[in-house]
Amino acid sequence: MINYLQGILVHKSPTKLVVEVNGVAFEVNITLFCFENLGEIGQKTKVLTYLHVREDILQLYGFKTNSERELFMHLISAPGIGPKKAQVILSSVAAAQLQRYIIEEDLSALTSLSGVGKKTAQRLILDLKDKVLSIDDMDRLPRKSEDMQTIDNLIDESVAALTSLGFNKNSAQMVVLKIVRKNNQEISLEELIKQSLQNL
Repeated sequence: MINYLQGILVHKSPTKLVVEVNGVAFEVNITLFCFENLGEIGQKTKVLTYLHVREDILQLYGFKTNSERELFMHLISAPGIGPKKAQVILSSVAAAQLQRYIIEEDLSALTSLSGVGKKTAQRLILDLKDKVLSIDDMDRLPRKSEDMQTIDNLIDESVAALTSLGFNKNSAQMVVLKIVRKNNQEISLEELIKQSLQNL
């Protein structure tokens, strides 16, 4: 297993990053929490990783904390939860909050997450409650305060992030525009994606 990558951050988006390590560029799928806590492009960065192996492809998933990675690994061990869905779930809610939902058996909170129906929520509680109890107190990194981006870029980046997570582009655009209007165009990229995931 590749435990972590440390190198120069070459590219970042809300769902992916590219880090160059000794002349080799690695593409890593990331959660929104990881994206929020990355440094600037061109700077040195360290990303904890999980390598997902399939017959036809190897995919890296990246995290900023051990506890988020551990929760991701528990999620993909549950029936019906693949790495892409786990990435969406951990981009919809903070890891500490998801841990609490599972421990407290909060079905309504779990089913409010994108891609989680009642049966999946029940399986998460049944299969993961004891496992997530053993995770140390969830690491909490401070959110970065970012300048508001121009509204067009904000919409484009949000829609691109949502479509890369598997959502229909037209549906994503409609939801994003609705949220932007609702917030009078004053919303960060991270918050816009989070709210969109809750409405798709």
